Amino acid sequence: MTFVSAGLGMAAACALVVSIAAQAQGAPVPTREQADLFNTKIRPVLFDTCGDCHLDDEDGGLRIDSREALVKGGENGPAIVPGDPEASLLIHAIRRDGTGPRMPKDGPKLSQETIDAFMKWIKDGAPWPPDKDREEK
Repeated sequence: MTFVSAGLGMAAACALVVSIAAQAQGAPVPTREQADLFNTKIRPVLFDTCGDCHLDDEDGGLRIDSREALVKGGENGPAIVPGDPEASLLIHAIRRDGTGPRMPKDGPKLSQETIDAFMKWIKDGAPWPPDKDREEK
């Protein structure tokens, strides 16, 4: 009986370690450089360009107003895979590489500089700094 109890205790300990590791891989705390990149290159595109369709209307079931919403994704799956830009549907959409939807739908293709910024942001884990305007209210 103690062998079974020890086995169950070990299984519970392993489950706890896996759970803690999964939580630790959540949203990273952005460095100053990452916050600057997000606030100058990422947030403006998400809210000013993508937001026309993906804030209130949620076209394709996708919201873009939080990291969690992007990770959850929409009808086509997760929009971003933190740490893996090549697995992120958002990157394929803004590249317009023919593997999915072309974004932005209405308007010119984003600049290569902007696409590169999104690649770096996702590769860095897609850190999402708090919105200073919302914090002050």
